Amino acid sequence: MLPRQANSDCDSSSSSSEVVGSDEDIGGKPVSGVIGAAFSGVSIMVANILRLFKVPQISYASTSTELSDKSRFEYFSRVVPPDNFQAQAMVEIAKVMGW
Repeated sequence: MLPRQANSDCDSSSSSSEVVGSDEDIGGKPVSGVIGAAFSGVSIMVANILRLFKVPQISYASTSTELSDKSRFEYFSRVVPPDNFQAQAMVEIAKVMGW
């Protein structure tokens, strides 16, 4: 079972969590993967636990470049680019627009 973030505020210290994914919820089958978390810091902590069990994790919002280190996060993947790619894209747009 893993906690699920209950709100979307960026300040995770003031957010509450809800436990989801009990054995009853998934029919007693082993967990084959985890989706989330929405914050890089949470994804890093969860990834450190999941790698012990070789469980893959995919995040839809975690952008920290730290998560790109495959020697530490070999079971982590994401569907958004890391922060450094986003920054590079913004620079390219600014150049093209002449800003």
